[in-house]
Amino acid sequence: MDTESDRLEVEWRHSRTPAVWSSIERPSHQVLSRRSARSKSMSNDRPPGEAIRAFFEAAGNENLFPNCPFRRELSHLHEFDAASADRILGHMLGHIIDHRAGQPCRNESGEMISAINQDDIQHELRFIYNDCNNPRLNEDRKSGAELDPADLDSYRSPEYHGFDPEQRGCFGADARAELMAEAIRAYMQNPNYLKMVAPNVAARIRAAVNPNPALNQIIQFN
Repeated sequence: MDTESDRLEVEWRHSRTPAVWSSIERPSHQVLSRRSARSKSMSNDRPPGEAIRAFFEAAGNENLFPNCPFRRELSHLHEFDAASADRILGHMLGHIIDHRAGQPCRNESGEMISAINQDDIQHELRFIYNDCNNPRLNEDRKSGAELDPADLDSYRSPEYHGFDPEQRGCFGADARAELMAEAIRAYMQNPNYLKMVAPNVAARIRAAVNPNPALNQIIQFN
């Protein structure tokens, strides 16, 4: 593997949440939390996510996923608690994997980009995004309630449905990139969850990543 691949492999291994997940637990759906001023001042740890941050700062990569709401936090990871920093790193690593495993295509502006094909899997992708990011859903889950959007009527409980990248200011190709990055993050952190709620998304990611020689020495999905 080349030096960059070595670094990204280390980042991937360290960005994975170490918890043992149940088969239905959602991967890292908590609200991002910043450290207190005291904990920030006491921390002398090596800055997290150096290789991932360096990838996005490298020549030619500065304009990749510019509207991702997590990208702007890469230079502030030290301000977040460990779980939140892991979530940001996992999401950004999802973007890198999507970019490297993807096929050339054009965005709405006619620019060439690289992305894993999302034909026929949009419904599952949006379910994952809402399930892991819906603020009201995740806040109510803190009370211990077993809330699953798949079991909740969208008419009677609209607050638990429809939280999409568009609500964070991402549209078109930007929104699609957010959906896939979050799905890849979920697959890395909890394969059982992803394969259960979105089997077609899981199959699409495996088909794009596992045969890819630029990635399969670093990561493979099962």
